[in-house]
Amino acid sequence: LNQIVGQSPAIAQVREQVQMARGVDARVLIVGPPGSGREYIARAIHYRDAPSPPLAPLACNLLDAELLESTITSFVASCAELQIERPAALLLLEVDQLPPDAQKTLAGILSIGELGVRTVATARRSLTDLAAHDRFRKDLACALSTLVIHVPPLADRLADVPLLAQFFLERCNAGGGKQLSGFTAEALDQLAAYPWPENVDELADVVQASYEVAAGPLVQPDDLPEMIRATAGADSHPLCGDDTIVLPRFLAEIEKELLQRALRRAQDNKAKAAR
Repeated sequence: LNQIVGQSPAIAQVREQVQMARGVDARVLIVGPPGSGREYIARAIHYRDAPSPPLAPLACNLLDAELLESTITSFVASCAELQIERPAALLLLEVDQLPPDAQKTLAGILSIGELGVRTVATARRSLTDLAAHDRFRKDLACALSTLVIHVPPLADRLADVPLLAQFFLERCNAGGGKQLSGFTAEALDQLAAYPWPENVDELADVVQASYEVAAGPLVQPDDLPEMIRATAGADSHPLCGDDTIVLPRFLAEIEKELLQRALRRAQDNKAKAAR
């Protein structure tokens, strides 16, 4: 729970709701944009003590009705043989992308009173809002939304960026190798100026990349990826009458940064980066 980092009111409320969800076995829905830490929060809710009951993550965008039913049936049967104090759980990832036939199947499974398994689900949008526009089953939306936790995008809590950056840097330090103590004020200013479209996951990638090139003991502005420095530079030099952008050169720089980021995420596996 203490790894849900930040002091903004929005993330403080998330921590309070997570603490509440850890104390009950109700169904929980975690709503937020991709990269905001929804799956981590779901696991923090489930793994509240040791030993913890089993947790089965299901990628809902990849499941049809038949595969969903067989997977859940097998999981429930295996858990029935265990001596556990708390119910096992299904981690329904991106449940708002579950196909309609699979939604019908899941609604039928959850209607079984003695199922013995709770659900913790993630979604990009509120299921009840989607149901109101006939884009999700209403009965399933209600069944999955006993407790709803809204995770804000990082752009809505930029004051938390320094704490998160330090948290990710210490995680890099824990991996061995060199030890960095933090960031210069200028580097933190540049991080705070970036809009973070991919949220907390993107910040973790940026800190990892900066850690790898930094000589230490502090991460300098020049250690940050080009995209971060370019954004900060654009903010500090607003366009005036005579300023022009050479579009091909500008787009080439963006393309280069995106390619480098994809390679870092894929650990230099070019085929994976291309996908």
